[in-house]
Amino acid sequence: MSPLIADFVAEVADESRKLRRRSAGAVAYGTPARRLARLEREIAANAATWTTAEHRRSAARTIYYHENDLPPDVAQRAAPFERLMDRILAKMPAPVSHIGHFQWLPAVRDYRQDMSNDESSPMITLLEDPRNLVSAK
Repeated sequence: MSPLIADFVAEVADESRKLRRRSAGAVAYGTPARRLARLEREIAANAATWTTAEHRRSAARTIYYHENDLPPDVAQRAAPFERLMDRILAKMPAPVSHIGHFQWLPAVRDYRQDMSNDESSPMITLLEDPRNLVSAK
């Protein structure tokens, strides 16, 4: 789970606990549905600035990391979260390109530097693609 999603889940769980303790008329943040809708918009707006098609494809799949057997109702339990993710992804514009991605280029630069310090490791040809060159724009 990405840090963004983990933070979101923690925030929703915390807010849910707070909201359950308040009467419906005294909710300071609005109804849970309104708060969730606002968070969906915020997450979609933020994620739209950096997510590639591959990020979004991965976000559309639920992965369970578990040590024991999953409960028989795991799909039912995960369904609200999966619907939330579907709504967030639906609100986003086209993904950003992976070519020249602002997170990828510094990683390529750092990798090249590390490889140049280690003479025993072969250079990966893909990293020499001109589209992966760090340049001022």
